[in-house]
Amino acid sequence: MRNHRCRSAARVCLLAALAAVASACYAARGGFWPPTERLPELRPGVSSKADVEALLGTPLGRGAARFALEMARREVWVYGYFDFDGTSTKVDQGQLMVFFDGSRYDGYFWAARGKPPESGRGARHR
Repeated sequence: MRNHRCRSAARVCLLAALAAVASACYAARGGFWPPTERLPELRPGVSSKADVEALLGTPLGRGAARFALEMARREVWVYGYFDFDGTSTKVDQGQLMVFFDGSRYDGYFWAARGKPPESGRGARHR
């Protein structure tokens, strides 16, 4: 009976080790990086949503933000990407948020970890 329990425990350990190795080989990529070098072409209060979409492409998501209680709520378009190579704990990722005051461009914020891909590269979601 003891020999059977040892074999069962060994099988469980082997399956756990195989699962860990298999999960370490998983790679994932998603989103796309818009041409941030073209952001200076947008003019706050002048550029429209159509101008932003023509310059940066279709956003991955849309939402809203309010940075202070005395500020009006702003519409936000979100662009982003992630790239996990599956061989380390390193994940390259970035996000660009474009703000609108009504129907006019009002500014942006972007941040990235790792090297962003070339503009427009990556799996593009619609």
